[in-house]
Amino acid sequence: MQETTPIHDDISRARHGLIRMLGNSADDLEDQLTVIEALAVLEDVNPPYPPPGDCGDPWSVAEGLPAVLDALTSAIEAAPTAAEAMRAAHASRILRSRVSRPAP
Repeated sequence: MQETTPIHDDISRARHGLIRMLGNSADDLEDQLTVIEALAVLEDVNPPYPPPGDCGDPWSVAEGLPAVLDALTSAIEAAPTAAEAMRAAHASRILRSRVSRPAP
């Protein structure tokens, strides 16, 4: 069995939300690429996080963005390491600066 990095609950919530947003093909292509980039930043750990499992039904970016940003904010505040806080902050910045529909 492959070794994995333990995943903090808030990072897991953000990761699941990002994956759910990738499942909605009706979103703007640039928004989808932004979600992919944020997810790649969040998952940049070695060894990798465990597989995400079932993430639920797809969300549009507009539906999922508030929940993902909330989870990332919590992850930054509760991060056990500076590296994890930086990954969460970077993913949050990517989403806040590039998604065409601002979060409420």
